[in-house]
Amino acid sequence: MSSKKDYIPHNNSEFNSWFNTLTLYVSDRCGGSKPDWDHIPKRELDELKAAFDDWSANYSPTLKPHTSDVTRMRDLARGRAEKIIRPFVQRHLYCDPPVSSGDRVNVKLRDRDRIRTDRSTVGEEVQWHFDIRGIRQVHTHFRVLGASGKAKPEGYDVVVAYEVRDASAPPPERPEDLSRRVNASRTPFTLEFDETERGKKVYAAMAWQNDRKILGSWSAIQWTFIP
Repeated sequence: MSSKKDYIPHNNSEFNSWFNTLTLYVSDRCGGSKPDWDHIPKRELDELKAAFDDWSANYSPTLKPHTSDVTRMRDLARGRAEKIIRPFVQRHLYCDPPVSSGDRVNVKLRDRDRIRTDRSTVGEEVQWHFDIRGIRQVHTHFRVLGASGKAKPEGYDVVVAYEVRDASAPPPERPEDLSRRVNASRTPFTLEFDETERGKKVYAAMAWQNDRKILGSWSAIQWTFIP
């Protein structure tokens, strides 16, 4: 885990101001017919804006005398907001270019390290399981092995290696043998399949990967039938 000071302000008033600045700045950069930034999907920008609106609606009532329930609603809204902000920042605001060091300064984000630190290994391992709901979809839930919560290491994604095989086919021997790979930044993560793949087996394994694309140890391979 990072030992650096968190870029998100702890104080709620400061958080409100910072979150507002971040949302407006990103919206401006992504706006117009020829936006300065075109790498952020509209869906994710809309999600960021909705998170700010949700936070603002629950923060404003605490600026006057209020009950403990109002405080609790504010705190819940902040938790929801941070779950949107952190992966958004990691995915989209450390893309050089189009996002510059000056842009990060403008929204009070830490710039990238200019001196390489020792992040050549990934010591964490993935603990995960399947969750079957609906058809043609297999959901996966993951966390750091042995951790009590679902928070992932800062700057990490999970690499999901998987492969679909006939039910009678031999299983893969190693995670490296699995033919498909995708990165997952949030849990639960959903694998989607074609109608023709229903009834077959999906084999999967996971490993943490840091922001320098260093891969950690693979989990054991697990399998389930595709519903």
